Amino acid sequence: TIGSAPDNSICLSGLGIAEHLCVIENKDNKTLTIRKCSEDGRIVLNGSLLEPGTTRKLQNGHRLCLGRALVLRVSLPSAQSARVLHHAKTDLLLQNLEDEGAVVEGSPSWAA
Repeated sequence: TIGSAPDNSICLSGLGIAEHLCVIENKDNKTLTIRKCSEDGRIVLNGSLLEPGTTRKLQNGHRLCLGRALVLRVSLPSAQSARVLHHAKTDLLLQNLEDEGAVVEGSPSWAA
C-alpha cells in the first residue's frame, strides 16, 4: 500500500497523496497492477486519471504520477523491453508532462 498514513508499506507525503492512496500488487513477478483506494488523492497513469476503485495493469515503461510531485517510470526487469529503458534513463525529466498537466483541470483532488 502507498499513502501518507503510517500503516502503509510505502509512506509518502505531499499534495495529492491521500492517507491510503493506492495498492500496487506483484503477481508472481509477471503481472503488476495498481488500484486507487480512495476518492482523495491523485494518480495519473500515462496521462489518464485513475478513478477510485479502478485497477490497471502496469507495464514496462509506463509513467505513473502519484500526487502532484512524484513521477515514476515503471521498470520491470523481466520484461524484454527493459533494455530500451536502460539507455534512456533521463528521458522522463520533462518529456510528456503536458499529458499530466491536462488532467489537472478535471481532477477534483486539485482543489483539495
